[in-house]
Amino acid sequence: MPIFLIPILILIGIFAVTAGGDIVQDLDLPFSNFRLFPERAEQITAVPQKTSIRRVQPGPAPSSFLLDTLITKGPQHGAVLSNTTKATFEFSGSVLPKDTEGRIAFQTKIEGLEDKWQITSGTKRTITLPAGPKEYTFLVRSYLDNSVDLTPASRTFSVNVSPYFGKVHIAGLQTASRSSPSFITITGKLSSVETVNLTGWTVKGRAGSYKIPYASKTVTAGLSLNPVHQVQLQRSGRVLLSSGRGPFGLQSNFQPNKCMAYLRPSIPFPLEVPSSCSVVKPTEAQLLFFSLVCQNYILDEISYSACTPPTLTGVNEVTLDRQCTGYLDGLFEEFTYQGCLTRSESDSDFLKNEWHLYMNADLLNQRADAIKLLDQNGLLVDRETY
Repeated sequence: MPIFLIPILILIGIFAVTAGGDIVQDLDLPFSNFRLFPERAEQITAVPQKTSIRRVQPGPAPSSFLLDTLITKGPQHGAVLSNTTKATFEFSGSVLPKDTEGRIAFQTKIEGLEDKWQITSGTKRTITLPAGPKEYTFLVRSYLDNSVDLTPASRTFSVNVSPYFGKVHIAGLQTASRSSPSFITITGKLSSVETVNLTGWTVKGRAGSYKIPYASKTVTAGLSLNPVHQVQLQRSGRVLLSSGRGPFGLQSNFQPNKCMAYLRPSIPFPLEVPSSCSVVKPTEAQLLFFSLVCQNYILDEISYSACTPPTLTGVNEVTLDRQCTGYLDGLFEEFTYQGCLTRSESDSDFLKNEWHLYMNADLLNQRADAIKLLDQNGLLVDRETY
């Protein structure tokens, strides 16, 4: 190297260090690839870059196994339960690898009824659903340790029974005998403030059907009916449907009252009506102005629990006493249906808590059958076999 170049190289080196060390590369010199102090140059030329920091949310480590859940028994997808509100599902679970330690358990939920998963004991669950038409989805998932099956097994099905299912019942079926027609008894599990209108409901069997009509509350003194009232079932009440012909002709549908005992001696009732009669016995003070013979007859000879008026037979002191017979005419009127209506129709216990309906047809004439009670929309309320 020529000696005169040494000072020039020293100046270039100093300048390169202070200017960033890469100036040599820009010079068209035979030794332009020569770098002084490369480590120092890297330190000087490195420019800090802004970097974004990604925060990772903490969470459980991914499971080292896979869970699967199957529904093995129960209503199929799209099934409609039209005879019950109960559904039973059975299910199973599996895990891969098969040799994974631990015991598989299950959680279930019914969409449309429950908001949260329920821990279910065993591999079976029976559900009693509310009455009334509605769609539900049954979900089940297996879990092991802290991991659950992320794809639960499911079945969507519907309940399509009456809102009165489980509330109103066919309480009895009595087939006909030689001495009495058949009859059906309907009762309810109702609170003291509940009333269910049965008019428009249907009782149905293989032998036919009967639609519950409007009925009469009171049979008038002239034994006529006014069928404008709904057949309403109340707590501790009942509705009786007889296959016989009504005691007052066709369409004899009524609510019995406590005065009907006075009609029993002359009118046959296929269904039982009250049989007790009671007329208030006069007091001695009320009879002071009558003869002693008349008083003795009224107080001692008349049965005030009889359902027929007393009769005066023969000619005697009582029949010859016009004051006494005039009183007896009014008293004997009390022993009639009309007299009972006059004194008792406003009593709180006048009407019996039941209805008598006469179908004039026998729905129980098959050897065996299932009798259904359907509400006004044709939905099942109850079903009874015989």
